[in-house]
Amino acid sequence: FASYVDRSLLPLGPAGIRAAAATALIVLTAVNVVGVRAGTWTNNALMAAKVLGMLALVALAFGRGAAPASHFDPSPSHVFGHASVSLLLTALVPILFAYGGWQSCANIAAEIKDPARNLARANVLGVIAVVVLYLSLNLAYLWVMTPAQIAASPALAADMARAVAGAAGARFVAVLIVISSLGFLAVVILTGPRLIYAMAADGLFFARAAQLHPRYRTPVFALWFQAAVSLALLMTNTYDQLLSYVVFADWLFFGLTAGALVIVRRRDPSPGGAVARMPGHPVTTGVFIGVAAAVVLNSFLVYPTQSLIGSAILASATVVFYFL
Repeated sequence: FASYVDRSLLPLGPAGIRAAAATALIVLTAVNVVGVRAGTWTNNALMAAKVLGMLALVALAFGRGAAPASHFDPSPSHVFGHASVSLLLTALVPILFAYGGWQSCANIAAEIKDPARNLARANVLGVIAVVVLYLSLNLAYLWVMTPAQIAASPALAADMARAVAGAAGARFVAVLIVISSLGFLAVVILTGPRLIYAMAADGLFFARAAQLHPRYRTPVFALWFQAAVSLALLMTNTYDQLLSYVVFADWLFFGLTAGALVIVRRRDPSPGGAVARMPGHPVTTGVFIGVAAAVVLNSFLVYPTQSLIGSAILASATVVFYFL
């Protein structure tokens, strides 16, 4: 969010970028403190603008009538000539982050109507929509810019719009990308504290986090606790460092969760009398666990410092959990 503001709308500088990011965190947390309805309306508005921005980018790219800037050679010798499993898994780190977010739906399952039906539908349909949108965007980028230009761009969407529509196009798209970034932030701020609240309600976290605001009925302590941790990380790490932390921790626990699912399904195929269909299980679940394990193991090779620090945080948290 702040990087796009700095590059395309208002020069901020390194300190200003962090200040703008911190402001966004605080404001969106305050919105969610006021109530679920306010947070939901904010999310819906930002998400609509996000999709609009993607469609505008695709239309700009393919509507200019020029020949594609990139050319893909599908021959196996070219595609696999310089490839390796480690490079593939390293490239997957930002890709898996970009396609993430589906897991956050589970955090608000208690506030979803008929979650047994609607949660699964939302995840499947949502991921399909994201895949279509993101692949369309990548085709649009490659249509307008070469791979080298794409790799060198710190604000890809704005640079692509500038190439096809000049400064006005870049500014328009930058505004939409800023809104898109805020939309993602709003979702995480809404869903994350629900997990903290549920942990506290089950006696697995500090009891105060299970308290709701007397008027707004929101987990106010959990919301501001998350904001405080986020601000601390924001002020002490770069975006790339934070991204490697997130993907390492995410896929470690995604893999463990999928492994636990195999055990749970074996012990009780229909918990509570509910029959949840899982097409392809346990084969698809096993593939998912394998990919998760490969990403985590590769992160130790490619990002040893962040992975070791992340492991140390998890290990210390485990010790603290058993004592407190």
